[in-house]
Amino acid sequence: MVENMKTQIRENLKEAKEKGRLTEEEVKNIVKNAVEEVLKEAKKTDEEIEQIVKEAVNTAMNELKTLEELTKEHIEAAIKGAVEAIEDSYNKVVETLQQELLKLKYQIEETKAEMIIKLNKALKGIKEAANGFDEKIKTEIEEILTDIKLKNAEILGVMEETIKKSVKVIIEEGEKVEEKVKTIVKESVQNALENIELKAEKIKEVSEAAIVSAVEAAKEKGEKIEETLKGAIEGAKEAIIEKVESTKEKLEHLTKEEINEIIIELEKMQKALIETLNNISSKIGKEFSQTIEEEKEKLQNELNKLNEKIKETTKKALEILKEKTKEVSEEIKEKAKEILTETKEETEKLAKRLLKVTKSAIEGMVEGAKKALKEDNDKK
Repeated sequence: MVENMKTQIRENLKEAKEKGRLTEEEVKNIVKNAVEEVLKEAKKTDEEIEQIVKEAVNTAMNELKTLEELTKEHIEAAIKGAVEAIEDSYNKVVETLQQELLKLKYQIEETKAEMIIKLNKALKGIKEAANGFDEKIKTEIEEILTDIKLKNAEILGVMEETIKKSVKVIIEEGEKVEEKVKTIVKESVQNALENIELKAEKIKEVSEAAIVSAVEAAKEKGEKIEETLKGAIEGAKEAIIEKVESTKEKLEHLTKEEINEIIIELEKMQKALIETLNNISSKIGKEFSQTIEEEKEKLQNELNKLNEKIKETTKKALEILKEKTKEVSEEIKEKAKEILTETKEETEKLAKRLLKVTKSAIEGMVEGAKKALKEDNDKK
C-alpha cells in the first residue's frame, strides 16, 4: 500500500519534470493525490498516518533531489500536499456523517409518524378485542387504554386538546381552579417528559404548549384566566423539578458522553424557563402581560428551588463523570506530558524561526524604503 504510494509519487514527479510542468502546485497535487489514495485503504491510526506522511514527503524530496529540483518551494509544496490530504480525508468523513445525520433526522420524523399510526391501530384493536368480554372486564380494559393514551397524549398529538377540555370542565365546576389546573398541567408535562432525555429545549416546548393550552381554554370560557395561568405555570415548574430530580437518580448508569450532555442541558434550563414565559406572554395577549411579569418575578425568586435541584444534579453528574474519566484522565495527562516536553524542545526552534521571519520582514521594509528613496532622488 505505502510502496504503491511511493512509486506513484516518483513516477508522477518524473513525468512532470519531463513535460516541463514541475511547478509548486503540481508537486503539491502529486503528493496530495498519492497520500489520499493510500488513506482510502488505511485504518488511520496515529502511527499509520505518521508513517504514510513521513514516507510520502521523504519519497518526494528524494525524487526531487534526483531530478535536481529540490528547492525550498518544492519541499514546502510536498509538505502541504501531504497535510492537505489528511485534512481532506477527515473533512470528507465529516461531510458524510453530516449527510447521514440529516437522513437520520428525516427517518426519525418518519418513524415517529409511523409509530403514531401503529399505536392508534394497536389501541383500536385492543378496544375491539374487549367486546368479547363482560361489561366489567370491558370497562377495565377501556380504562387501561385511556391511561395509556393519556401517557402518550403528546406523542399522539392530543396533549393540548386534552388539557383544554380538562381546564374547561374545572372552570365550569368553579372550585379550586388554580390548584386543579396545576395538577392537570403537571401531569401532562410529566407524561410528555417521562421517557425522553433531559433536554432544555424539549422541556421549554412541552411546558409552553401546556400552559398556553390551559390559558386558551380559560379565555374561551371567559373566566378564571389569571387563576388558570398561575396554576399552569406552577404545574409546569413542578413537573420540571421532578424531571431534574429523576435524572439525578439515573446518573450512575449513564456514559461519560451522556453525563456531559446532561450538564450542558442543566446549564440551559433557567434561561429556557424565562424564554417560555416570554413566549407565553406574546401568545396569550397583552392584557395578561402584567400577570406574566408578576409570575416571571415570582418564578425568578422561586427558581432558587429549581436551581438547588439543578446544582445538586450537576454536582452529582460531575462527581460521577470525574470517577468515570479518572483512568482516561491519567492516560491523557501522560500523553500531555510527552507533548509538552516535545513542544518545549521545539520552542527554541520556533522562536528562532519567528525572529528570522521578523528580521527578514523588517529588512525587506528597509530595503524597500531605500529603493523608493533612490528612485525618488533619481527622478529629481
